[in-house]
Amino acid sequence: MIRLRVALGAVLALVLGRPEWASACAVCVGNPNDPQTIGMSKAILGMLVVTGGVLGCFASFFVVLWRRSRRPVNSPADVLARLEQDVQREKGIAV
Repeated sequence: MIRLRVALGAVLALVLGRPEWASACAVCVGNPNDPQTIGMSKAILGMLVVTGGVLGCFASFFVVLWRRSRRPVNSPADVLARLEQDVQREKGIAV
């Protein structure tokens, strides 16, 4: 524990002794024409697009599930009657 305090104190002394080491980069300061700032802005936009796309797909999945749950369920007798009608139509028998 004492070594950790000594190490943190040494780092703090170095940073306070040399303030240029602790200065912010162009991205943090906000120079809009710096290539780092432009790249960071594009990276943030790309991550927003990917995150929005994944969340949109997730939401659409739940909308599909909701719509399917509201659809009436066919009874086995209805399905069998529809299959018999299809077979009769293929054979040319009038329904």
